[in-house]
Amino acid sequence: MNDRILSHVSNVMSEGDFLLIAFHRGRLNPSRDSHFTADFLHGNSQRQDLFTRNMVNYLPHFASKNINIVLVKDGPLLSDSDTMLEACMYEYLSNGKKPCQISFLIDDATRILQSQAFDYIAEQFSFVTTIDYLPELYVDAYFSPISDDGEYLMFDRHHLTEKASLLLEDFFQENIRNYSINE
Repeated sequence: MNDRILSHVSNVMSEGDFLLIAFHRGRLNPSRDSHFTADFLHGNSQRQDLFTRNMVNYLPHFASKNINIVLVKDGPLLSDSDTMLEACMYEYLSNGKKPCQISFLIDDATRILQSQAFDYIAEQFSFVTTIDYLPELYVDAYFSPISDDGEYLMFDRHHLTEKASLLLEDFFQENIRNYSINE
């Protein structure tokens, strides 16, 4: 109930402001940078339960100030074997094929705890919504950290480059605008 950062943010925000909350899915998973099946994660949900309970307890602070909360679901996480993006680029330059691809089904399953927590919180509070940009980055159910024109879309296994972020600009503008219109 007494989170120093959330208290500060709540104190400096004004009515009608938007607070976007995002974090790496690994914060709720048993291991930060690994992929898991949804079944495995369901049995390891203590961190999810703690996060959900703490957010639900703290959100009335934001409700009293009419602050809009947007929970942004996590983006891509490359597979455990793709530890060096330089190797992915070398494969692209050597073969001309999209290297180091990750399946949407695998990637989405690994963030199930985060998705469930965010969705539950959004269902409980009318001033909270979720945004999920992950599907925007996948083509034919796969994502590669190297673009079709040979540019990096990630600068490590779970952070997007500026190029990839700019590809999402319209998506975020549209989703935030739709959320504010619905309020």
